[in-house]
Formats: sequence, C-alpha cells, structure tokens
Amino acid sequence: MRINILFERVPIKYEALIFALVTIPLIMMHYWSHPRDMGAYIQGGIQILAGQDPYEDRVFRGGAFGAVMLALLFRGIPESLQAYIFLFLSLLGAWIFTRTFINSTLLNLFLCVIVVWSSANRTNLDTIQLTGLLMGLISFIYLEINTEKVNSNLFSLFLISVLSAILLDSKPHITLPFVILLGFWAKKFAFLFLTLSILLFGHIFVGFIFGFEHFKNWLFLIFEIGQNQRFEQFDGAAHNYWQILTFLSSSFTNWTQLVPFFAYFSILGLSIISVRKFTFLGVCTLSMLCIGITSYSHFYDFVPIVVIILILLKEKNFSGIEFGIVMFILLPQNWSDLPKLIIVLGIVVIYGVIRIHESLFYEQVDSFKIRTRVFRYALEGILFYSCIQILNSYLPLPIQLIDAVTTTEIFLLFVVMVLVRRRTLLSI
Repeated sequence: MRINILFERVPIKYEALIFALVTIPLIMMHYWSHPRDMGAYIQGGIQILAGQDPYEDRVFRGGAFGAVMLALLFRGIPESLQAYIFLFLSLLGAWIFTRTFINSTLLNLFLCVIVVWSSANRTNLDTIQLTGLLMGLISFIYLEINTEKVNSNLFSLFLISVLSAILLDSKPHITLPFVILLGFWAKKFAFLFLTLSILLFGHIFVGFIFGFEHFKNWLFLIFEIGQNQRFEQFDGAAHNYWQILTFLSSSFTNWTQLVPFFAYFSILGLSIISVRKFTFLGVCTLSMLCIGITSYSHFYDFVPIVVIILILLKEKNFSGIEFGIVMFILLPQNWSDLPKLIIVLGIVVIYGVIRIHESLFYEQVDSFKIRTRVFRYALEGILFYSCIQILNSYLPLPIQLIDAVTTTEIFLLFVVMVLVRRRTLLSI
C-alpha cells in the first residue's frame, strides 16, 4: 500500500461502507426493545397529549413543548423500530459532527471510528441519549448559517430553528451554549430570534391546550437538579466531579445548586463577548466548557469533547502520550469484555500505525524504523494509561464514584488540551 493513500480522499460510497461496517456492530450491541431515554421524551409527550402529568414520577426532565413535538413525530412508530432509528441517528450525528472538522482521508475516517467506539459514545448508545442527535444538529446548523443559503431560503432557517427549539427544550443545559454561541459567532440573529420565538410560542400553545402546570413542574425539576448531586443523596442523575466535591466536603454541598449555575452562565456570557475571535472548533470548545462545568453533566454528554481532543491531538506528530490518550478514550467501557477489548485494541494499533505513517510521510525512513516507533509509542501509551488506572485505584473514593472519576479525568484532559492548543481554536 502506498503511504500517500492516507492523504487521498475516500469517495462517499466507500465512506458509507466504512460507516456501516463499524456502526452495525454497535447498533446490535446496544439495541433495546424500546428506545430507553429517548423513549422517555416521547412517552412524556404522549402523556401530555393524553391529559396526564409526565413529571409526577420526577424521572422525566424534558420540556413540554419538545416532548409533545417528539411524540407527534414518533408515537406511530413501534418502540422496537424507534430504538434502531435513534441508535442510527445518534451514530450518524457523531460521525457527521467529526467530519465537519476534517476531510475524508483514511486517517480522518479512523478518527470517526474512534469517536463512535469511544467509551463516552458507548454510554450514550447504551442509554440511547440525545447526544448524537445534538451533534448532528450542530453540524447542520453550522453548514446552514455559515453560508448565505439561510438568508435566501426561509425553509432552511425555519427547519434549523424548529429542530433547535425542540432539542433546546429537551436538553436546555446542553443545547443552549451551542445555539447561542453559533448564532452570535455567525451573526445570525434571525436564527436566534426565530428559535427562541418558536420555543416561547410552543410552550404557550401547549400550555393553553394542556395546561401551564406542565411548564411549572418542569421548572421545579430543573432548579432541583443541584440538590440531587450530593453524594449521599445521589439518585443516578449525573456522574461528574461535583459528586466528588460533595463527597470530600460536606460543607460544600449547600452550594452545589448555585455555584454550577453561576459558573455556567458566567462562562457563557464571557464566550458570547469573545466568540467572534474563534473558529468553529473554538465555538464548540467554548460550548463544552460551559456544559462541563455544570453539576448535571454526564459522561455521555462528553462525546463532543472526545472529538475536540482528537482534532487537537492531530495538530502535532504522533507520540506515546497520544497513544495513551486514545486508549483512555476507548477502554473504560470496553475493557471487561474480551471480544470488545480485542476490537478496541485493534483500532488503537491501526490508528497508531496510520498516524506514524502520516508523521513520517516527508521523512525517508524504512519500515524497520516505523515498526520500532509503533512498538515504542505503544509501550509509552500503555504506561501512560496504566499510571492513570493505578492512580484511580489509590484515590480515597468509594467504588460508586468510579464513573464520576472517569468523567472528571476526561474533562480535565480536555481543559489541558485546550490550554496547550489554544491557538488552534482562534481565528485571528
């Protein structure tokens, strides 16, 4: 195989084939007979349409407008088929989001493979979350508002605004930074105005027909989120460093409802002021900084962080540290199952070989030197990953916080990468 094939674009039909080959196993492994958390949004909407209170059990936390819209779109589809649809859309959204930053060379498609097989995305698939759909929407918005097409095509403007309003109502803390910052970044204030108008009038419309108590109940649940992050009261709502803080400092728990909200909106406000200085990758980075600081962030919310880390790593030549980081991205949800572990380690090795070939493309080196570097970087990467796991085993934390530790570590890695590669994120 010629080395320069790594730099040639892969035709779309072959990319579609690669996508199918690497995602079909994921769909089969994570398939449920019902669409799990996505199904909760649809069922919440169905309950509202039936005159019932979806917030009574305090499990459903989506807004009434978004839930009703999702119910109208999907209630006629069998739940078994819904599960397939949402798993496919989630994988497609994550793939398209990654491809927004890169072209379709062989190496870049391996970046997409790592994203969809990453531990964060595996968690997203296992509970069938909105994360992949949100990533696809972000790419769709970017492609529309970054051209003049949206100014001349009212249907495109209306479509992205409706989709944004539905996801904004369903996952406000995740969707809000992306929608707000993309609008200000591209100076598409008509998009922002229309999105917020649809959201407002949607709630008014649903309220007049089905009652405004749904909106009130939803707000109460949103404002109670911080209280549920106390370690001793943890009900499975999120896994993040706020749990660790509340475990280590009982006096800090009284502030967990206020501090994350204050930090979230402070970062968002500062980002709005400076967002024009950033690239699209920078906009997504600012959005994920907002999301990561909340007390209601999950491991599956961090799939965009995985993408950003991989893109930033790609800016420099391959190293043992990168090998270790890729292992950390892939292994946490896969190491306990031997077949999955073999697949994941195979992906890591192939990625490392391709990255080393790319790094040495302009150097005159023989195959022996390439094999030597692969072996050396693999050992360094294993050592890096092992050090993280050894550190985790000695942390004075209960086993229930292991997911919180993983989420914290990937967020800290993301922050470090942003600080090291911050010039890559700027457009000036």
